Amino acid sequence: MDFKFDGLNMEYQPSITKWSFEDIEDAPHLHRWRASWFESGIAMDAFPVIRATPTGVWIARHAYREWSGGERVWAGIDKKRWIANDSGSSYAKKTQEDAIKSIAIRLTRWSVRILSERERAEMACDALEKLRPDLALYAQTARTTLLTA
Repeated sequence: MDFKFDGLNMEYQPSITKWSFEDIEDAPHLHRWRASWFESGIAMDAFPVIRATPTGVWIARHAYREWSGGERVWAGIDKKRWIANDSGSSYAKKTQEDAIKSIAIRLTRWSVRILSERERAEMACDALEKLRPDLALYAQTARTTLLTA
């Protein structure tokens, strides 16, 4: 997390972080990338390619990197996951740029689901107020929460 200090004011600066993967560059034949949200930034994770096939690769889903003999090596290579080379919805992408584009697409889908859930909650508030006027305070509290969120 990066912070910018200006006198007594503190401003959060979002960042793209590659914890323990800083030294890894794009190499689709060696590893694949997945971006995910952390607080207000993006975290990049790399997964080693276990085996390549003509149509895709198998990656080690829960692998991690550790120090051995003065260099970082992959460890914990146990659970495998199939990644197609040409799939737009694959779990991990060939490059970091593709992984960031993927998280941007996932953000738009996430926002649509949130909007749908908000509309559903508003309809539930209407129903509760009409069906159980004695519990209308709960519906009003829910509406207030929806407005402040």
